[in-house]
Amino acid sequence: MKTHISFFLIGLQAVALQTSMAQNVTIAIDGKLVGITRPWTPVDSEQCELWLDAADESTIVPNGSGVEMWQDKSGNGNHATQSNPANQPLTGVHSMAGRNAIDFDAAENHYLNIPNLGAATSVSVFLVVKRNSDLPDGDHDSGLWHFGDTGSGETRYPYRMDRQIYDGFASTEQRVTAYSHPSFAWPKMYHVDSTPDYWTSDVNLNVVFPPSAGNTVSLGSGMHTLGKSQGEQYFEGQIAECVIYKGDVSADLQARTEAYLIRKWGLMFLPVGHPYEFSVPMRDGVSIVML
Repeated sequence: MKTHISFFLIGLQAVALQTSMAQNVTIAIDGKLVGITRPWTPVDSEQCELWLDAADESTIVPNGSGVEMWQDKSGNGNHATQSNPANQPLTGVHSMAGRNAIDFDAAENHYLNIPNLGAATSVSVFLVVKRNSDLPDGDHDSGLWHFGDTGSGETRYPYRMDRQIYDGFASTEQRVTAYSHPSFAWPKMYHVDSTPDYWTSDVNLNVVFPPSAGNTVSLGSGMHTLGKSQGEQYFEGQIAECVIYKGDVSADLQARTEAYLIRKWGLMFLPVGHPYEFSVPMRDGVSIVML
């Protein structure tokens, strides 16, 4: 059962959102200790298959300013790596909302390899991402990742000719979105669900590809790449956080992940009616109401 505890304290929202994601919150009523909890994070879900968090710089194994390894915080050992120094993205160069982000330079062919995540009935991804420019200069700097079957095609974020996102995340098909929102050079949360019944995507909670009837879920058989598409298209910009879940994602898990990422990276205000519009999801089903 979810418990809502209200704190009548001016400035609680700033305190709750700016503290470390691992910091405990002590709950007391009338001077009595009721419990200790902490803000919810993706690893609190057993479905978390991959969690890359650039804000946690202890998870980054540097090679100078290059990233040799970006450690997976899910506990599954799906670390993102690049052994070739020439292709290593950079850390400590750019930030989002005052937090570290990983910088990918398409001209230098920066990308990371991720072990294949294996078979899955459904897969969902949440990515905090920002391009250096609204549109790519050409095809070479239009990539993003490869997490699909060979038939899923190249991922373009976006394709410079029509400003649409082309993606086949965890699928055997490539979809073309109908994106009409602000510049790709602004930080965004890109979210995709791939299930046996449909494939859908949204940017900052705005649906850009409505649920499509019919879909074949596939993560392929080879290594996944972050910062590089299936072809020779590379990403030009920053990636701050990547969370991947296996299995059907409940409405509450989706809402918790949205609130966690959007507030942490200062992407936007949660829309009216969002389950966590006025509260912070906490571990163990507790939700702190912001006043």
